[in-house]
Amino acid sequence: MRSLTSLKSDLMRMALYAVLSLALVPGITLVFSGHVLKTWDREFLESIEGDLRKANVALAEREQVLARFRADPPSTICGNSDPAAAEYRSRACEPWGHQWQFYWAHKVSQIMLLGGVLLAALIVLLCLAAQRGRDVQYRSLLLGRRLLSWSGSIEVVAQNAMLAWLSFWLTAWFFHMYSIKLVAITGIAAAAAALLAVTQIFARPKWKFEVEGELVREQDAPALWQRVRGLAQMLGTAPPRQIIGGIDTNFFVTESQISLGNQTVDGRTLFVSLPLLRVLDQREADAVLAHELAHFSGGDTERSAKLGPALSQFDGYLGAMQGNFMTLIAYYPLALYRTALELGLMRESREREFLADRAAAQAVAGRPLISALIKISAYGNYRGHIEEELFQRDDRHEGEIGIAAYVAQGLKPFANSERFQDAMQGASVPHPFDSHPKLSERMENVSSPIPSKLFGAVVASTVANSWHSEILTAEAIEARLWNAYESRFAKAHEHTLAYRYHPSNDAERAIVLKYFPPRDFGPIVVAYDGITVNADQSNFDWDQVTNMNYEDGYGGDVLTLTLADPHSGKTSSKKVKLPGLKPQRDELKQALGMYKQRHAVSRQS
Repeated sequence: MRSLTSLKSDLMRMALYAVLSLALVPGITLVFSGHVLKTWDREFLESIEGDLRKANVALAEREQVLARFRADPPSTICGNSDPAAAEYRSRACEPWGHQWQFYWAHKVSQIMLLGGVLLAALIVLLCLAAQRGRDVQYRSLLLGRRLLSWSGSIEVVAQNAMLAWLSFWLTAWFFHMYSIKLVAITGIAAAAAALLAVTQIFARPKWKFEVEGELVREQDAPALWQRVRGLAQMLGTAPPRQIIGGIDTNFFVTESQISLGNQTVDGRTLFVSLPLLRVLDQREADAVLAHELAHFSGGDTERSAKLGPALSQFDGYLGAMQGNFMTLIAYYPLALYRTALELGLMRESREREFLADRAAAQAVAGRPLISALIKISAYGNYRGHIEEELFQRDDRHEGEIGIAAYVAQGLKPFANSERFQDAMQGASVPHPFDSHPKLSERMENVSSPIPSKLFGAVVASTVANSWHSEILTAEAIEARLWNAYESRFAKAHEHTLAYRYHPSNDAERAIVLKYFPPRDFGPIVVAYDGITVNADQSNFDWDQVTNMNYEDGYGGDVLTLTLADPHSGKTSSKKVKLPGLKPQRDELKQALGMYKQRHAVSRQS
């Protein structure tokens, strides 16, 4: 998770971008349309005055006519509903005529700027509400999602219409020319962006909270269940409906619906880390369990269960707006509020963590809670280090990797090493939902400081009795989960090897070919080691290809390769005609990019 300092920096940056997104296009439209209208007013008055002079109209009468037109120039007549000016209005402000277009562009840009000010004020209020408690945050999210998505859609529609209009008139006015292609491209992109912004409001992404683990049934861990119920009673809250055992390096509680393999569970859930239960004695584990159960008593999980789906829907719309350049107009105001909400959630989460720590210290004790947090932090840090080492290996992992065994064997030596002290500086505890405070702050919160020089001894201490040994199915659950995890780990590692290898033997070549087989596109074959042009059977390895330029064509596409001579260093170009390749155009472009990138990565490895 991002830090508070990082979020504050992001908040200021998003505020600047939000102001620009709301004001830039309407501001340009306002200034440009105002300039043109004033120019036309001046030219109109000069023309009228010239005509009056040519007609030898008396000075007094001439001034009277000019005064009337100065008071009501063409730039204002479109908005003049006086019946006496009907004929003047019909001549000067013909619907869809130039004067009419610029009048309404000027008027709409004023409305959009005023609307932008009101929207900015609304965002400020929503951002302030986002700094309050979870209930207020939830209500601000529901209100903000509706108001900001609809107002953002209006901004996208209106501003993109302005952009399409400006794409014609800016060049026509200043350069006395216009590009039909530019207007068409802008218009199509504007229409697509407007459609996306509106349709995404009604999109309902399915929120799914997936947890990897297995249910720990009461008959398989009666003592643990009894202890959990006892702690819940001490804290004045209802116990969980189910306990899930997993291999992640954290403990948590939730009231959200959980997807657990091929089944779904809901209600109060306690997740326990089986590997961590091995390294915690029962009193340390009790303190951690009490901390988690305290979130039930504080109502944190109930509020989070409501907040999660609403955040998912908001983030879905936010992501859709970010993915299109023409919808960034709506993205930045949304992102500003989302950043402020994240800041508020993080602050509130820290306070809830401190409250849960104090509840755990009261129910069990402060010392075992802190020693448990030290062990959890050390275990998570060391496991991350082991997995990084295993992932950086140059050989493919075959069969069981044994991550758990590596961690178990090396954790105590790690605790007695110099690297351990560096790793534990500013240590915190991993968690799927909350931003946990630093370990030093949590020690101070429960008045149970442990000097950092003793952290190693805490981690290396022998566990006499643990709750892990009280779970009859713990070994079997861990074995199944580690097997599935290591299978995914090995597959991801093999995929990276396909990028890293510059194959020097058949085994390495087989891995590269598994993920990067030769792709025959007819006129051209793209392979991991280069490009073959079938017309003349010329081969170019990727080291020779310094640049590729793909041109879409109606009569056939053309690929231009810039080639470097490996001996002289001189460059040349080769044009490869690609007739009839339009149906596979995107596939070929993607293959060229991926295979070239693979080669670049292999050269750096």
